[in-house]
Amino acid sequence: MPDNKTIVVPMNMQEPPKGFEYTGEYGTPQTGEYYLEDDGTASFAHKPFNHVRSVILRQKRWRANKGETYWLVRGDGVVCSSSEDNMQIDSDLWTTGNYYRTEELAEQSAKRVIAAYKGEEE
Repeated sequence: MPDNKTIVVPMNMQEPPKGFEYTGEYGTPQTGEYYLEDDGTASFAHKPFNHVRSVILRQKRWRANKGETYWLVRGDGVVCSSSEDNMQIDSDLWTTGNYYRTEELAEQSAKRVIAAYKGEEE
């Protein structure tokens, strides 16, 4: 399965592929999107499909279980860990994408954040 955030699948698909969930949205595969063939293989759309109505799926995002650790980037660019306590701050960080499974992923993001603060491109 491609490492994309969304994928377009046939409307008659019974279950979403592992790691994806239904968005409730419908559309057609557009140029640059991945879609599933009838046999379940993923294909890349080199041109838009104007005649196929499909279901759009979104890749499930990881979220720690209560009491587990996740990582975040503070406003000053420092990476730190936190415990998922099902509090509003946990939800806010998850919603905005500042919520990482590993310290390494948070550090990669921190480099991009600091570069953005400085007006630099990576």
